[in-house]
Amino acid sequence: MRAHSLLICFLMFAMAADAQNSVYSISFNDLQGATISMNNYQGKKIVVAVCNTAASAMVRLNSLKSWYQDNKDKYALIVIPVSDLEQTGQQLDFGKQLLDTLKPGYVLTAAAKGRKTDASSQHSLLQWLTDKNRNGRFDNDVETAIQLFVINEKGNLFAIMENITDLGSELFRKVINTAP
Repeated sequence: MRAHSLLICFLMFAMAADAQNSVYSISFNDLQGATISMNNYQGKKIVVAVCNTAASAMVRLNSLKSWYQDNKDKYALIVIPVSDLEQTGQQLDFGKQLLDTLKPGYVLTAAAKGRKTDASSQHSLLQWLTDKNRNGRFDNDVETAIQLFVINEKGNLFAIMENITDLGSELFRKVINTAP
């Protein structure tokens, strides 16, 4: 009987640890200040796109918008603009003006820090995405002007793609459609 109790306690502890490190336990604010809970996306594939805040990001944001409009029934899209990557050119004001211009339809967060160098100021979702101790799969920092993280329907991070500018590319379609 004691062995069964010990096993049950271990399983309960393991399940609690998994819930604590689950992507679905994360909440953050979108660009308009509304709280977004990752729990709302359970059962959907999630693409998290990280882009810099340079004006050149507008092309990427429009590309994401186009892809999302064609795929919003199957996927959730969250875009995190980061301000700590090397950037050239004019910086975008990720505020109401950008929302009015882009009218994205997907979740666009407030600009945040993307790199792990200062974890306390890194976006909360990126803390999970870039830390193997949290996501259980990858330990990878945000390095490029456009980086995609793909989470399957079970909440597992299964792909990280860098410098993907064409979401219609065969490589992107193959990865996103073969999510485990």
